[in-house]
Amino acid sequence: MPPLMAFVEIFAAGGGPWLIFATIAIINLRTLPMIVSTIPLIRTGHGFRWSQLVWAQLVSPTSWVQINVVGPAMPVDKRTLYFAGFGLLFLTPMFVLLAMATAPKFSSQASLVLGCLALPALMAWDPQIGMVVGGVGAGTIGFFMGRLKHANHLDGPRS
Repeated sequence: MPPLMAFVEIFAAGGGPWLIFATIAIINLRTLPMIVSTIPLIRTGHGFRWSQLVWAQLVSPTSWVQINVVGPAMPVDKRTLYFAGFGLLFLTPMFVLLAMATAPKFSSQASLVLGCLALPALMAWDPQIGMVVGGVGAGTIGFFMGRLKHANHLDGPRS
């Protein structure tokens, strides 16, 4: 998304193609560590393959989290198809939803459920800040619910 926003801004301001290219290249450097750690997870053979450049274009923070959560438990020959399918078919919100739904911690799952319940009402209340209020609020409440559950589990049942 940031490279697309930069492209639109620079193009609208009358910037030339080299400025657009340089800006997008610099912005995309942020994904380099994710790409370097993802390609070995989805690679099926040894050495460089041109197809790896295609798969690298699908790496985003959310796809990186998803392949790192699900990938190690999946057979190596299935990982590339899984990664490509999610990268091509689903948008970033779907990646976030799946990453949160497959998270092993109760606090992440509680945050997801609370966010799904609260966001429609909050977006109707105020479309400009409803998403932020709902995300931060649901995340915070989910975090503290997880802490409370963990503390109660450590203390044992109360009589």
